[in-house]
Order: sequence, then C-alpha cells, then structure tokens
Amino acid sequence: MRWQQVELLDEAGFSLHEKRALVTLCLLGVADASTLCREGEIPTSKIYLAMEKLGLLGLVEIQRTRPKLYAALPPDHVVDRLVEIARERAEDFAVRSRELREALAALPGRLKGRQTFVDLALGTESHVKRHLGGWRPHARACFRISRKETTRRSIVSRLRDSTC
Repeated sequence: MRWQQVELLDEAGFSLHEKRALVTLCLLGVADASTLCREGEIPTSKIYLAMEKLGLLGLVEIQRTRPKLYAALPPDHVVDRLVEIARERAEDFAVRSRELREALAALPGRLKGRQTFVDLALGTESHVKRHLGGWRPHARACFRISRKETTRRSIVSRLRDSTC
C-alpha cells in the first residue's frame, strides 16, 4: 500500500500520526499501542492521543484493558463514517456561514457609494481631462494639450513656465 492511496485522509483533517495509526490498525486488525508505534513508525508520545481521536470519531474500537487494545472496523464502515463526518462538517459550515454573512454585512463600509478600485487611465490627455475637467474654463485653457504635445515633458514645461 502506498500513502498516496489514502491521502483523502489528509483532506478529512487527519494528522500524519492519526493517518498512520488508522492504516496500521487496518493492516493488523487488533493491536496494542506499542505494536502500532513499532509497525506504523509512530512516536509513543503521539499514539494515545491519535487513537483516542479515532475512537471518538467512531473509526476504531477501543478495549479499555491494560494494555489498551485497539480493533479495526471493516473498511466499508470506516469510509462510510468518514463520509458522514464530512457531511456533518459541511452542514455545520453552511449554518455558521449564515452568521458570518450577517456579521460581515453589519460592518460599516468605508467607501459607501464610491468605487473601491482606482481607474488607471492610459494616456496624458485623458488623465488631464479627468482630473482638471472641473476647473474653471480659463484654468482649463491653461492646461489644454494639443495632439502634438502628449508627452509628460510638455506638461512639466508648462507648469515650470507658469504661463497660466
């Protein structure tokens, strides 16, 4: 078995240790913690927490003896339970997303009635018309640009000369 075949467990939110513990237990059938650690290459400090989570999710059976024994459930049951868990999470997310939508809608907007994005005009003529269009007619005549004078230098030179 390759780990790529069970990478769906990653999408289900399982850690590396939980994934290894589940797969190792499915291979062995019944095992204690030390066997799972040895066969699954799982640190002993992580095995009990991983197995408790798998037990709480209903993916393995735990026999509360000394030492604890863990039993694998049939593959169909494990996959069906994983699908059920994913559906529960999706439904919970959908319910909580309504609350999030209301909370975000209640936030005060910074730019009500204004565009959020900046319009970058290409070309000198349209840029000057857009920003100086509201000036009085004699001020607009001062900055009027002919078709030949479309470079930035011509605008800068007019400002320096202060011919307006």
